[in-house]
Formats: sequence, structure tokens, C-alpha cells
Amino acid sequence: MVTKLNFDLYCRWYQIEPTYRIYVNDDLITERTWNHPNGKEYRQEEILVNLDLNKEHNLKLVPVARNNPIFEIKNFSINNEIAIPQVGLDHKFAISQ
Repeated sequence: MVTKLNFDLYCRWYQIEPTYRIYVNDDLITERTWNHPNGKEYRQEEILVNLDLNKEHNLKLVPVARNNPIFEIKNFSINNEIAIPQVGLDHKFAISQ
């Protein structure tokens, strides 16, 4: 089932914009460099992935070593429904019909 994952990604860093990777179920979805002008402190992510129903899945953000950035995921939603809030960069979730 095609599933839409949305979240706000916050980042604090020093000097060099950090790079990060987003994984779903250990599959690399994207690698990006934080490049927001005007001092914006978060970006809205939208990821479309094909996931099995009634199974646990995992969204994970991994910083690539550059200046020890601090990332935080907020407002995580699945198919436009707010998910249970979790702390950290590793979010477990399930998809049901």
C-alpha cells in the first residue's frame, strides 16, 4: 500500500549545514543536506513509500557526521492522520486499513 509519511524536521547546527539520511525499514529513502536560507529552523518532509498492511514499520533519521547536528522529528503523521508522538529519531508505526 502506498503510504504518505509527513513530519517536521528541526535541526540545530554550527557553521556547516549537516547532511542526513532517512530510512524506512532499513531501506535508504533519501540523503539530503540541510540548506535552508533565512534561518528557517525546520523543514516539512513528505515521503511516499510502499508498505505492507498490519505490520510494524520503522522510520529512522541518521545524521551523517558533520559538526554533530541535533535533529528532532515533530508532528509525525501517516496518511494525514497524526501518529502517536515519539521521542528521538527512530519512529515505529503500523499501517492498517
